[in-house]
Amino acid sequence: LIHLTSVCLYLHPRPSPTNYSMSEKEASPELDWRTGVTQAQRNSEVMNVATVLASLDPGASSNSKLGMANRFENTVFQGAKSYEDYKKKIAKRLKKMQKVYKPSDQPSEKQTKKAVKYEIKEKELREKFGEKLRYIVFHADKAVRTLAIKDKQRAKKVKLHTDQAEQWAVDLGVCSTDEIEIK
Repeated sequence: LIHLTSVCLYLHPRPSPTNYSMSEKEASPELDWRTGVTQAQRNSEVMNVATVLASLDPGASSNSKLGMANRFENTVFQGAKSYEDYKKKIAKRLKKMQKVYKPSDQPSEKQTKKAVKYEIKEKELREKFGEKLRYIVFHADKAVRTLAIKDKQRAKKVKLHTDQAEQWAVDLGVCSTDEIEIK
């Protein structure tokens, strides 16, 4: 458990999408559509956004645009009124961005260096934490269930960390969303 927390804290590149403040009305599960959206669905949207962003920036990979894509998706997710509204807003904003943005033909040397540097850092993280993240992903449910027997509050906190670990595993290419959904 301590190892899980240290890995999660080290890798935490952005705020958790589940850590946002809501009013009491929004917090009610029957009134909030967000509770029905899985992290795998959100990860899929983030990857789609990252792919579009990368296509607009020559020399960039979709992995180099994940941070920006995650912030974009989270902003839309928080502001949407329903799942349909969420999907519609993402599609509309991406289409507008593709229409308005005119990429240059050649990537600058700075962009190329930055993309290479990002890829190297991602590879280092994958090598250092890849197996640990896979272990967390495939054993998280059992650990959370076992902990819930003793302490439900701690189990909820661990569940938040393991959900984020799943996202990092997908972002780093350690696991696919299909593997996570099957587990």
